Amino acid sequence: MVESVGVRDEHRGLRALVAWLAGHPITDVKERVMAFSVRHEVLTCLATGAAAVAMVWLLTWFLIFSGLDEPVQFIYGSF
Repeated sequence: MVESVGVRDEHRGLRALVAWLAGHPITDVKERVMAFSVRHEVLTCLATGAAAVAMVWLLTWFLIFSGLDEPVQFIYGSF
């Protein structure tokens, strides 16, 4: 018969995940980014605005050069 392995409670569940994420490098990066955004509010707003403008420009460029802004031909082919 197989014996069950004794797994302690701290290795299971949400507490284990939270404890593991607390020491994860991405958590440190998130904290640094949040601290930077609090210290440099104007720069954060400018960067956010520049990112929004870049995304709109990229979407516009894609729609102009991809041809996906035209009507779908198989719908109008039967008329």
